[in-house]
Amino acid sequence: MVGILAVADFRNSESWNQARLAVCAILELTDLLSRRFEYHKLAKNIEHLSIAVLDNIAKGRDGSGDSNFLTRAANTIDLLEQELLSVQQTGVLTDEDSAFLRENLDAVKSSLQQLE
Repeated sequence: MVGILAVADFRNSESWNQARLAVCAILELTDLLSRRFEYHKLAKNIEHLSIAVLDNIAKGRDGSGDSNFLTRAANTIDLLEQELLSVQQTGVLTDEDSAFLRENLDAVKSSLQQLE
C-alpha cells in the first residue's frame, strides 16, 4: 500500500503537473522536428531529456526523500533549455514559442526549488 500512495503523491504535486504540461508541449515540437531528417537526432535528444525530467521528479517525490533526483531534474531542465535554444537558432522554433516553452520550464524549476 505504501508504494501506491507514494505514486499518487508525486502525480498530485505542482511540479509534476507543470512538468507534464511543459513536456507535452515540448514533445509536440519534437514530433515536428523528427519529421525532418536533419533534426531527427536533435529531436530524439530533446525527447530523452524531457522524459528524464519527469522521471527524476517521480523518483524524487516517491517517498524515498532523495532530493538528488530533484536536483537532477533541475539540471536536466537546464540541458533541455540549451537544446531548445539550438532549435530556435535553426529557425524551426519561433521566438514566441521558445519564450512559451522557457516560461513553462522556468515554472517547473521554481516549483522544484520549493520542494528541496
